[in-house]
Amino acid sequence: MHQYRPEIDGLRALAVIPVMLFHAGLPLLPGGFVGVDVFFVISGYLITSLILTENAAGTFSLASFYERRVRRILPALLTVAAVCIPFAYFWMLPGELASFGKSLVATTLFASNFHFASETGYFAVSGEFKPLLHTWSLAVEEQFYVVFPLLVLLLLRLPRVVLPTVLVVLALASVSIAHFGLLHTTEARFFLPTGRVWELLVGALVAIHLAHRPLNSSASLREAASIVGLLMILAAMTLFGKTTPSPSAFLLLPVAGTALLIAYCSPDTLVGRVLSQRQVVGVGLISYSLYLWHQPALAFMRLRSPGEPSLALTCGVLAGCVVAAYLTWRFIETPARNRKRFARIGVFGSALLVSAAVASVGVWLAKSEGFPKRTLGDGSALSDLDQRVRVNHGLHGDCEGQFTLSSNCRTSNTPELMVWGDSYAMHLVPALLASKPDLKMIQMTKSVCGPTLGLSPLGLSWDRKWADGCLEFNQKVWDWLANNQSVKHVVLAAVFTQYTTEGFSFLTEKGDVVPMTSPTALSYFRSTVAALRARGITVSVITPPPRDGRNIGRCLVRSKAIGFDSADCAVSRANAERHQKAVRAIIAELKTFVRVIDLPDLMCNGDRCDAYRDGAFLYRDDGHLSYEGGKLLGPMLGEVGLYELVVKP
Repeated sequence: MHQYRPEIDGLRALAVIPVMLFHAGLPLLPGGFVGVDVFFVISGYLITSLILTENAAGTFSLASFYERRVRRILPALLTVAAVCIPFAYFWMLPGELASFGKSLVATTLFASNFHFASETGYFAVSGEFKPLLHTWSLAVEEQFYVVFPLLVLLLLRLPRVVLPTVLVVLALASVSIAHFGLLHTTEARFFLPTGRVWELLVGALVAIHLAHRPLNSSASLREAASIVGLLMILAAMTLFGKTTPSPSAFLLLPVAGTALLIAYCSPDTLVGRVLSQRQVVGVGLISYSLYLWHQPALAFMRLRSPGEPSLALTCGVLAGCVVAAYLTWRFIETPARNRKRFARIGVFGSALLVSAAVASVGVWLAKSEGFPKRTLGDGSALSDLDQRVRVNHGLHGDCEGQFTLSSNCRTSNTPELMVWGDSYAMHLVPALLASKPDLKMIQMTKSVCGPTLGLSPLGLSWDRKWADGCLEFNQKVWDWLANNQSVKHVVLAAVFTQYTTEGFSFLTEKGDVVPMTSPTALSYFRSTVAALRARGITVSVITPPPRDGRNIGRCLVRSKAIGFDSADCAVSRANAERHQKAVRAIIAELKTFVRVIDLPDLMCNGDRCDAYRDGAFLYRDDGHLSYEGGKLLGPMLGEVGLYELVVKP
């Protein structure tokens, strides 16, 4: 029988609390997300220890192995998923509800990591509003468990050195895939097992090590190693942040720290005594249920709140998660593991039945497209709100992501004005057309990719492949312009944060990676403007709307769905200036050499910047204009003389 180690449950507590704080948006541990990576190592260790122990005793059975997984995972998971359904139905917009339905199906199939990987992208719904987003990690584990026992049983028949050697090779391959993005985009590889399996394998290697060399090292070594391991985990949780690539080799810090703790920590060490405290172990015992409950609770809190939830509300919700987790552990998790109370056939049968029921509801929600005919108190359909904050691609969805000469991305075969930039250029198109309905225009846009020749952002979500694509896109735009005689005016637009993110880099047309600095961005921007002017083209820059970090579009939607004053969604210009400080500094410099139309001047009256005006939502999210917002602002562009583009070189 595998010996119980209370310090492992204490380590679970150390993992789950930071994850909860991180997802709650509390700044105590900015790298708290690495708690999931700690869980992966623990899981790999425990499962491998069980397989090795039972195989040595001649009692290992695949049927029993998977039965334990079903008893451990499904009862609590299905309970949480089922409880989410009514809240989702009443509080989600149709698009959100349909997406939630798909995630229900994926969760019951332990394929939610693939589902959420497919939903990634610049315009995807933020993860903080997805109740089942956290199930991606469960899916990764279960996919691992389908293959891993079979691999171990096969390799155990070979000389003893083969098993750890193969696992080391697989782990090195996985961490390389994770760090260098060999197979997937940055967003997708966050969820997929190829870049995560190495963490489970590290835990497995620790189990193999301890199977042959139990915890009998010298006391001083165990003390030192366990302290170092704890410090490594805490360092990652303290020093890492949202800009830390994940998964990547950076995660070696918490993963190696966890491995050291498992390998050397015991109840007679200082760290072991702390982790074995009754209260800490108690949190560890309910950690699985606590992990399950926290994401849905926080997501629904945000879905129901008009703005950013207060600290008091957030702490109250987290406290409620602890209560729900204890009850789930006490009355669902623990009884489900009792083989005397629930026979194998009953467990498998019940799990299959409930899984099918939950998945059926998910299919129903997805097929119905989120029941768009549901109505608000005033009788209007929720689908109307969904439409009001739909993605603003400008002329057409074809105009996003790649160079195209599609007829859907122009209003004339002889365009006189070109809109060039990222998604903050896309959202201007309805405004430009509202200002001048007969405008002969072509749209050249790629999200995040600013309109600067020879320069591309390179960072967390903009890996080398993407950056190369941005450079190529802008070069194709320029090459097309070189063979075009009709375009006389170019409007450049961007969010500009892709030029100001601390710690990120630029990729130049020569293939050089240089630090991301405002002077560098301004130099390339100046060169781009000069190149356009050299072709006889006049240039204007239109800035992004005022932003303060909130999802203003969601605030507007909730104002109608919940029933509070839409005026509460307005932006303070002073707050926006602080939030966009680096961007505003770049804009100030742009004004010295190119015509700049500053949207805050059109949207703000004194310190107040409207988000809702004359019945229209001006925003669709945290900064992009909605279609109706653009149309409302359009005439104002004409008033400031957008089409009198006489700019002195």
